[in-house]
Amino acid sequence: MFRLTLHLLPSKHGISWRSPADLARSAVRNHVSRGDRRLGHVAIALSGPDGEVLTGMTDDGMDSLGRLLRGHGLEVLLAGFPGRMERAEDLRAELARKRGGPRHGAISWQLSEAAYARTARYLQEYRERGVDRIYGLPHRPRFGEGAGCSAFAVSVADVAGVMTEDLHRAWGYRLHLPHELVGGPGKRVPLRRLLTDDAPWAGREGVPLHFYDPDTMHAWLVRELGHRGVSESTLTLDAREWAVPDEPIWLD
Repeated sequence: MFRLTLHLLPSKHGISWRSPADLARSAVRNHVSRGDRRLGHVAIALSGPDGEVLTGMTDDGMDSLGRLLRGHGLEVLLAGFPGRMERAEDLRAELARKRGGPRHGAISWQLSEAAYARTARYLQEYRERGVDRIYGLPHRPRFGEGAGCSAFAVSVADVAGVMTEDLHRAWGYRLHLPHELVGGPGKRVPLRRLLTDDAPWAGREGVPLHFYDPDTMHAWLVRELGHRGVSESTLTLDAREWAVPDEPIWLD
């Protein structure tokens, strides 16, 4: 059987995107709390006759809280950082601890052989092209830019042909980061300025940002499981008869 699974690991205390202040407060709260995956995470598992590929994108020394304290402001949401692919053995141990608990959920698709082969090729070429060396929230993995954990997982599902438009809308955000809150060379944005900006994002001009959020993805899953009356933490879908995309894996 061919299968693609996204493991959704929400943050400990939740991330709020209602305003810059809500975002800063929730991010700081998660960072100073004990525990792993302080901003949430998404991992992928691709299973087939050759075994399982279990991995995810992670940073290799991002220090986002330090950047906020040093006055980078919302620039931390736009920057690129050293990245790497996670080791399967580390993820297996983590999933064994969390599976069945409140900080784990999964959506799993049964795939056709053609969809599996296309997805396996993408994962292989992702490493060969060095795309895994760059980590960043807005980066577009299929354009070779690197990726955050959620964008990477979504791109894998996209390549497999299982990411519907409904999922893109439900899991994604489109915001404009106010210019005055984005730090840069010679421009410092004190953390207290972020913590006191309660104005909603809507209607504000600034730097466009499109991304996917692990907490939002997990919250959608919990609702979907409830609507379907599923008591388990995994939503399983049969995509064996779904059309396999014929567009190129890598985009320009």
